[in-house]
Amino acid sequence: ERHHYEPVHDFTDVEMVKRMVEMDEGVAILPETIVLPEVAGHRLAAVPFEDGGCTEPLAVIYKKTKRLTPAMKHFINALKQPAPGEIPSLAGAGEGGAAG
Repeated sequence: ERHHYEPVHDFTDVEMVKRMVEMDEGVAILPETIVLPEVAGHRLAAVPFEDGGCTEPLAVIYKKTKRLTPAMKHFINALKQPAPGEIPSLAGAGEGGAAG
């Protein structure tokens, strides 16, 4: 099942996006390579997309100590679902997964 989500904030600076997530202001979808230092430092958690359908490696990030609300969990689970007609990935990624 696919869902439509409207962004609450729109930033042009990726560092500002990461800081807002660290301040517990929501979640973001960013290239995985951009969030590696924060994930390695346990300041953010990354959830890779399960279907690998993106041309850039992407992950949803959230504050590591954040207790996810049901809406956030639903959002993350919706992003992990393959689009209609796509073949699901054989190697699923779980929450908290990150490269490195």
